[in-house]
Amino acid sequence: MSKNQTSIIPAEVRIRTEKEGLRMTKVANEIEVKSPEQESLAYEALGQIKRAIKTIDEERKKITQPLNQSLKAANGMFKKLSEPFDTADAIIRDKIIKFHCEQEEKARKEQERREKIQNAHEKMGHKTYELEEVKPEVSETTTIVKRWTFEILNLKDVPRDYLILDNAKVREAIRNGIREIPGLRIYQEEGLRI
Repeated sequence: MSKNQTSIIPAEVRIRTEKEGLRMTKVANEIEVKSPEQESLAYEALGQIKRAIKTIDEERKKITQPLNQSLKAANGMFKKLSEPFDTADAIIRDKIIKFHCEQEEKARKEQERREKIQNAHEKMGHKTYELEEVKPEVSETTTIVKRWTFEILNLKDVPRDYLILDNAKVREAIRNGIREIPGLRIYQEEGLRI
């Protein structure tokens, strides 16, 4: 890169665009819209701005599209390489969790068995001692975390506070001519098309 080119944007494109941007900002600040003629001039300026933005976007795409394609290809390749490891990870995690569940159940049953024996001795008047808690026989190197989660049983019963409106679906329905949806006000809003 030359001294004048400090970025991946060609210097002439950057300089020309910056000058045009400053000029259009000055024009925008000076425009008054108080008559149909002034409105036409303002609309014409919007057209120039839109064309400039389109040109800038085209220049951006010349640089970013090849990068995005390379990035997408690289991500796809590495995702494919990691898939067997993700599968192996899931298999082993499931086996460890299953083992922990089995060991916890085994410990729970042993605890119940000991408590029954203790209760029987107490009923017969024998001296008893406090039972030690039966712990599952598992590796101390493994950390199992328990977290709360959910599954949907009946969506109709879920309180509204936990539901999200599908904005894209509503907009599509409006584009398709729907003008009444319970709970929504559908209205027209003015905007400017260039």
